[in-house]
Amino acid sequence: ILYFLYSLPNYIVSSTNELSNDIMKLGVSRLKLRIINNGVDINRFIKASPNDKLRLRKAFSVNPMKKTFIYVGLFIDRKQVVELLQIFKKLFLIRNDFQLLMVGHEMDHPENKKNFLKIWDKEKNICLKQGWLKIFPFSNEIEKYFRMSDFFVFMSKLEGMPNVILEAMASQLVILTNKFDGFSKDYGKNNEEFILLSNDINNNCKIINNIIDNADFSNLIAKNARTKAEVFFDLENTINEYIELFVKK
Repeated sequence: ILYFLYSLPNYIVSSTNELSNDIMKLGVSRLKLRIINNGVDINRFIKASPNDKLRLRKAFSVNPMKKTFIYVGLFIDRKQVVELLQIFKKLFLIRNDFQLLMVGHEMDHPENKKNFLKIWDKEKNICLKQGWLKIFPFSNEIEKYFRMSDFFVFMSKLEGMPNVILEAMASQLVILTNKFDGFSKDYGKNNEEFILLSNDINNNCKIINNIIDNADFSNLIAKNARTKAEVFFDLENTINEYIELFVKK
């Protein structure tokens, strides 16, 4: 059935090479495939000036003196948000000069494990009481949360090309992410445009602890991420590529 459906259109668009490979496994010709990366508004998602960052943190009651990490997305099992909290709980045993902002909401999602919400609620409440975690609902002005942050952390199990990574790159944040199923080489290279986490909580804690203390390396990663977003993920270019498909004879 899928092969039949894919054989009908003139073109099949995929956001990454990895997803295109999955489509070709169904027998679809490479000639039909077009790779058009997801785009991000590089004028909306920008690096905040020091004064702007300070103003935003005060407005949202976020500590202006601490290194700030941000996660944006659903609080569900697939996004490994419990594991994320466990990393920062271990980090809190070492230092307390950081904070984690989580923007989203929890869901009784069909993919969740049976006891996920109970475990999530328990871990969340412990971290909130420790004082380093702040939770915010989804916002139509999500760029403000990126702009008040220093690092973006994302540890999913399965994704396509999540826009939150592109938004964080455009916002010139240090990207910390795992190699989830569907992870794209289009993001760049480890230790150049992003820093790759593993599935080991202790190892991830060490990586994050080290990156907090390495300002020069952090700044380089963040600048490279912004450049990558400008060159490869500019929303205007993405739109033009789609337009070209429709006008192509």
